[in-house]
Amino acid sequence: AGATQSPPYGLASARDGIAEKHTAACSCGRVRLKAWVDPESSHACGCAGCLRLGAMSCVFHKSDVQFDVESVAWLRWYSASTDTAGTLADDGEVPPVPCRLQCRHCGTWVADETSDFLRASAALFQCVHGVAHSESGVSPLLCPSLLHAQLFSSTHRAGTSTTHTVQQAAAGHLPQSTNADGGVTTASVAQFLRAVAPRLDGKSHKGQAGRVGVVGGSGDYTGAPYFTGISALRIGAELVSIYTADTAAVPIKTYSPELMVTAVYSDADMAAANPANPAAIAAMVDRVASLLPRLHVLAIGPGLGRLPAVLEAVAAIIKVAKSKELPIVIDADGLWLINQRPELVKGYPYAILTPNMMELRRLNTAVLGEAAADTTGSELAVALEGPIIVCKGSTDRVCTPDGAVLECLEAGALKRPGGLGDLLCGTIATIAQWAKAADKPLAWACVAACTVVRRACHDAFLERRRAFVAVDAIHGLSTAFEHLCPAMGEPDLLHRS
Repeated sequence: AGATQSPPYGLASARDGIAEKHTAACSCGRVRLKAWVDPESSHACGCAGCLRLGAMSCVFHKSDVQFDVESVAWLRWYSASTDTAGTLADDGEVPPVPCRLQCRHCGTWVADETSDFLRASAALFQCVHGVAHSESGVSPLLCPSLLHAQLFSSTHRAGTSTTHTVQQAAAGHLPQSTNADGGVTTASVAQFLRAVAPRLDGKSHKGQAGRVGVVGGSGDYTGAPYFTGISALRIGAELVSIYTADTAAVPIKTYSPELMVTAVYSDADMAAANPANPAAIAAMVDRVASLLPRLHVLAIGPGLGRLPAVLEAVAAIIKVAKSKELPIVIDADGLWLINQRPELVKGYPYAILTPNMMELRRLNTAVLGEAAADTTGSELAVALEGPIIVCKGSTDRVCTPDGAVLECLEAGALKRPGGLGDLLCGTIATIAQWAKAADKPLAWACVAACTVVRRACHDAFLERRRAFVAVDAIHGLSTAFEHLCPAMGEPDLLHRS
């Protein structure tokens, strides 16, 4: 069938006299799409493919939308399955599906088309005559709070998808979060990072872009706190302090002059400490607690070790950090402590736990019981009533206390050397403290961090292959972040090196 006789490109007469409910347009305005109903569902995704479409997208049945007749001449299609492309004006035929549609003048990616549905970029939609109406009185597609709720509460899987529908959002089934002025929504990881990252205008003072503390490192493990600290700096933090054992301080200092390393306890004293002689424990707690007012965020656990006295001190440090409402990212041996004492983080909304598969099993067992050891992180997040759980794996899953799950489908490395979790810990810490300062969801900060780290690891792996190790990804962190959130100009989503 010819393109002008098939939806969503033709059949204009079927809608004659009926006002459209929503309109969308490309950047130059030559391609315009009309919708007569609210979308059937919406997706939020941070994978590379969806980022090109704007990450937040709305799904319509093709019979409910239509491109303006004049728009057809400006539409270009591309089919990844056949690696072919064409224009409707030249071919005059319906493009092969699935395919992606683009304005051939300004280059805006407008929508993905399948045999029955059109998945359009939500960022291109606008209100008709400045007002959006629906049965609930406001359109979920266009209302900032509802779009915001969907963006941070949807799940998108490769091949299949589980999404919250806009009708559910309108009915109040999703958590709504807006800022003081009514909420400026973010339509992708790139836009989220641009919303929270400090401006580089030359007017700030040293440390304003992020002061990160890391409690970790021990005589046996000095690399982990280094990876956490250096990743925070490469993402954009300005001052990183590492609080560690006396036997670890000098080695860590030799790895990087940018890290400020403070020995806050003696390995020998802590190994000999016991409840009857708590002086060493108290000394560590007092030393770190005195430094917390300087920080914006605290990462706990990388390379920490499992000395009982050290863990006891860290438990007290967590309590002090909570009293100051510091975001806390807990990884590695810090999670071992939470296994023993989950009440330390229960109900605390600024805690982020980052377990791998085995660590998640232990946490599930500790909190939910042995029978629930193999459940997903969403049950754990609900039970802890506050912390966000970042379940690391082939797909990173960010689980929130309300049961919502966000997934990062960005391609990563095919090899898993030690240290990648430490890079993620420092990256999450940096972006999370920006998000808290900007009153943005910490869950999406975690998704953004996963996206950046996975991109850096993917690119480093392509270069090193079997020789890939964590240190190879360090410089790639800044490159990946710059592609998503450039220091100046628009996000470079389409041109990755």
